[in-house]
Formats: sequence, C-alpha cells, structure tokens
Amino acid sequence: MLTTIFPRKDFDCKICDYRYGKRFAIQQNTDSGLNYPVDTEPGKQYANFQMYQSFKYGMKYTMFSNSYNPGGANSIANIDYVNMCGSGIVELQHYFSTDKWINPVTGVDELIPDHIGSVWTSLGATYFNVTAGDSKPTLYPNHGQQLYDISGGKYGYDVVNGVSGLSNLSELKGIKSRQTDWVDSLGIKSCSVFSYRNGRNMSPEVYKQLYLMGRQSNPNNAYFYYGNSKFDETPLGNDLPLSRTNQVNRSITTRWVDSYISSTPGAKEAANNLVRNKITEAYNNRGAYTDFSHHHSAGSNQMLEDLFKTIGEHLDAMDYRKDCWISGFGDLAEYFWFRQLTKRAVATNLGDRIQITLEWNDLNTVTNGLSDDVLLTMLKTPLSIEIDLTGTFLAGKTIKTSYGKILSLGSDKYIVELSFYEAYAGIKCLVIQEGQGEFYDTTVISASYSKIGSNVTVTVNKNVRAVLMSTADTIYNMSALLYSNTLSKSHTFLLDSTKITFIGVVDELGATKLIEIV
Repeated sequence: MLTTIFPRKDFDCKICDYRYGKRFAIQQNTDSGLNYPVDTEPGKQYANFQMYQSFKYGMKYTMFSNSYNPGGANSIANIDYVNMCGSGIVELQHYFSTDKWINPVTGVDELIPDHIGSVWTSLGATYFNVTAGDSKPTLYPNHGQQLYDISGGKYGYDVVNGVSGLSNLSELKGIKSRQTDWVDSLGIKSCSVFSYRNGRNMSPEVYKQLYLMGRQSNPNNAYFYYGNSKFDETPLGNDLPLSRTNQVNRSITTRWVDSYISSTPGAKEAANNLVRNKITEAYNNRGAYTDFSHHHSAGSNQMLEDLFKTIGEHLDAMDYRKDCWISGFGDLAEYFWFRQLTKRAVATNLGDRIQITLEWNDLNTVTNGLSDDVLLTMLKTPLSIEIDLTGTFLAGKTIKTSYGKILSLGSDKYIVELSFYEAYAGIKCLVIQEGQGEFYDTTVISASYSKIGSNVTVTVNKNVRAVLMSTADTIYNMSALLYSNTLSKSHTFLLDSTKITFIGVVDELGATKLIEIV
C-alpha cells in the first residue's frame, strides 16, 4: 500500500484568490492585431492610441492575434508585438483561425475547403462527402464534429462517441503548432489561451488538449466565475460549471464596443454604465470582470477613449484600484488553474527556515474520450501565498525566499510567490529564511524629466519600463512609439521637439504614470 507523508502544519498560510492577494480582477481584450486607422483621417492607429490610454488610465489588455496578418499592410509587425508585450502593457495570446486547417493530405496551411462559401465546389467534393453545386451553410465545416461528419470520419473528432478521425486531428494540432512556433520566434511569453475567428467553436472539447482556456465572443453580463476561494470556500463570482470543456468556451462579461456604437438613443452612456456596474459587482462578489471589444470597431479613437477612461475612472472613484488585479487573459487563466490544482498550503518550521508546501488536487478525468488534464507546461503565472510570521523566529527580521519577489503587507505579514516549476531540495515548495530578499516596490510612482540637446531623460523613484509616444497634432493621432523595456529608474529617448510628446512608465505591479514632455 502506498502512503503519502505530507509535511506537518505548524501555522497557517493562505492561497490568495488572485495574484498579489487582490480581491478581484479586471481583464480587457481585443482581437486581430490590426493597426489601421479607425477614423477617416489617416494615421489614427488604435494600437498606438491604446498604449497611450493604458498609461493614462492604468490599464493592461490582451491582444488575441496570429501570424496570418488579417489586416495585410495594416497589421502590426512582429517587432511591434515584441515591443508592446515587453512593455508590460500588452499581453499576446492566440487568435485561433478556425477557418483554417493543415491539409491532412498535402500538409499545406490553408483555408478549410469551401468553409466560407454557400455552395460546395469541386475542391470541397475532393475532401468531403458532398456534391459540387449543392448549397451549404457559410462558415462550415468547423473543426471537431462537423469535419468528422462531413468527411465520413477521415478528419475531425466525433465528440458524441469519443472517436478521432483517421487524421488524429492533425489538421487542428498543426494550426496550433505553427502559431506556437510563431510566438516562440518572437521571444515573448508563450500563449496559454485563445479566442477563435468568426466566433466559431462548435466542438470546444477538441481545444482543451491545446489550451488552458478559450474566450468566446458572447457576453453574458455576469462577472466571471473564478472558482471557490481556497481559504473560505466563497464562490468567486458567478457559480458556473468548471469543466475543462466549459473553460475553453468562456463567455465574457461585456462587449462594450458593440453596445457603445449602437444607434439606440443613450447607447453610449448605457454601455459605460454597464461597465461600471459590472466592475462593482465583481468587486462586491470577489469575481473577475472581463470585456471583449474590437478596438478597431469603435469608429474613432475619440470614441474608443471612453472604454479605458470609464474603467480607470470608476476604479479610482470607488477606490477599487488597490484591491484589483488588472491582468492579461492568459495571466488570469494560468493563475486560476494553478490555484485549482492546489488543495491547501501548509507552513512548516524546520529550524533555520520555514517551508511552504502545496497539497495537490487530482483533476485528471476523461470526457468525450479526451483528457481533461490541465496543460502544466502553460502554468507560467506564479501562485501568491499570504503568510503571517508573527510569533515565529523570523518575526521582525528581514527575509528572503527561494523563488520570486516578496510583497510586504507590514506587521510581519507577507505575500510570497511560488512557481509551478520551482523545487527546493527536490520538493515543489517555497523556502523562507532570514536574509535580504527581493521585494516588490509598492511606493507611488513619482517622475521628472530633463532635456539635453535632442534627448529627453525621465527619472523615476523606482524601477519601471517606459514608452515614448508622440503626435504631430492630437493625442488621437499617436504616430510614433519608442520603447525602453528594461526595468530601470532612468530612461533616455530621442526627442522630436516639433511633436507633442508623452512618456508612459509602468512598474512591475502594473502601476502606471503618464508624463507630458513640454
């Protein structure tokens, strides 16, 4: 008989509901990675303006995109993805092209035959059990059950009977693999979540072996359920199903831009009020508020400004910001699943050190013939654990940890971080000892700048990343961004004195400040 010996519990420690011990979360995201003008006037690029807005209103957002350049010449270039994601303001995740496949016969990355059209052609008849000339639904067939049925079991997946087509889903896995390779080639954080093109996710089961979570395009006007708290069992948000299949087909709370641009009288204020109300509900119920809006659909950057402005000003007016984790969609999913994998955390006094050890939940099940296993290699966001060292041998002393940075709460209380991949003496745990550890700097950002010749230097009281933004006329027409993505207290940029210029700075915890250079 196998026996598991778990470390003794000498005193309590708490697995935090959200990273950094926050009470609730906010997440805003967009699709496509387009960088084209949203106005009739040229040069009004939404991505540039959103960078400005993020610094002004203290936001971070997720851009679901891919390497297929849906906007052609107006798409964001690879170097821009690298810079934007390195700034700490933007998170890149996969915009899954459900209308594409890796041809199981030729290995070519292409559109699924006849997917877009309303009539089957000879090409479709080559791969599927159809007759050229017959009518068909548009945006059909999709990965999973539809491909399985229309091909007579050659491709796709039979969800009903849990049987893969003869291709073993190579047409789907190949698309995922190529997009993963693209992101890896950029040298940025790998993707763990996805949204899907044309809002088509007809067989979500087949995606659970590829991602931690998937965002669908439909709002449910409910704050995002984030599981039950590990320390008081309170449901965090709405009580929704927690199956892996559900998690790769998640609704969002609001779709602000669609409501905002409606021709209905009062639509703009109604859309803004809905955002405010749902943020308040998320705060009250310790849930996560999520919004999906196509930034490039807002009509103009003047209109687009209302989204981040409404969120930022509401957080400040209600004094929610100190309790809010403004996260990327991937960050949110990774933290959720790391926390769901844990049953409890215990702190053990080992004489010269305190060891925090996690006890794991077993979430391994099989449904529809597909494993529900969580993709452990995607858990890149660390787990936050709150610990009170009052009355221990470390009380009143400076501490260090075996991994990560420490957030001091005062009075010998701390939040420490545990990576899913870190181990100490062969055990997945975190060790706290006396010593000089690395701490998050929670002081409010203050900054000044100086101009010498054609350069401008911004000096800050803490380590930050910085972005210079400039425009020849108004803030709605930001045309140039320069990045300094290494954490530092000083950043120097080349200054064009003929332009209106701003420098945005962001610290490790996501706090921002926008400085106008005059």
